[in-house]
Amino acid sequence: MAQALAVKEDFPKALEIEFKALHLSQELEDELHISLSFFWIGLIYLYSGEAETGLNYLHKLKPSDEIYQKNLELLYAHFGLCYSKLNKIDSALFFIKKSYDLEVKEDNRWCGPYFWMASIKASMGKYSEALNYYRASEKIAFVIKDSIDIYNGMAHIFQEINLPDSSIYYSKKAIAEAQTGPFASQIMEACNSLVEIYKSQQKIDSVSKYEELMTII
Repeated sequence: MAQALAVKEDFPKALEIEFKALHLSQELEDELHISLSFFWIGLIYLYSGEAETGLNYLHKLKPSDEIYQKNLELLYAHFGLCYSKLNKIDSALFFIKKSYDLEVKEDNRWCGPYFWMASIKASMGKYSEALNYYRASEKIAFVIKDSIDIYNGMAHIFQEINLPDSSIYYSKKAIAEAQTGPFASQIMEACNSLVEIYKSQQKIDSVSKYEELMTII
C-alpha cells in the first residue's frame, strides 16, 4: 500500500502507513520487518525530495541484516542517489558504481544503475560516457517512466554538446511516451528543452506549441 502511494507521489500518506508498520514491527520485535520499514521510509523520503532524511533511514539498515545482504545492488544504488541529490558526487559515484558492478555481474536486467551512472557522468561533463550508459540503460528499460527519463537525459546531453536535432528527437520521444500515463513532470522537462532550442532557432510557432502544452498538462 505505502509503495503504491509513493509511486502516485502521495508521499505523506505513504509515510504515515510505513511509520505505522514500523511501530508495529518494533512492538513485535520483528527485525525483518523493521529493516523493511527503514528501507521503504528511506526511499519515500528520497523520492519526496528529502534526500538527507532518506539517507539517514537507509543507514539504519545494518550490513548484517537479511534485507541488506539480499538487496545490495538496490541499496548501493539508492545510497548513491541520495548522495547525488545532496551534491556529494564522489560518494554518489562510489555507491552507484558498486551497484553497477553488481548489475553487470548478476545481469538482473535492471536499468537503474546504468541510468544513474549516466546521470553522474553527465554532471561531470563526461558526455560520451554518459551517452553510452544511457544507451545501455535504454536496452533494458521495461518501465515507461524509465524510458522517458532516459530520453530526457539524452536530450539534455545533446543540447549541451550543441546537437539540437538529436535533442529535439529525444525530447519528442519523451513526450510521446509520457502522454500515455501520469508523467506531467517528465513532459514539462521535455517541453522546456524544446522551448529553449526553438527559441534559439527563432522558431516561434514551435515555441508557442510547447509552451501551450505545458499549460494544459
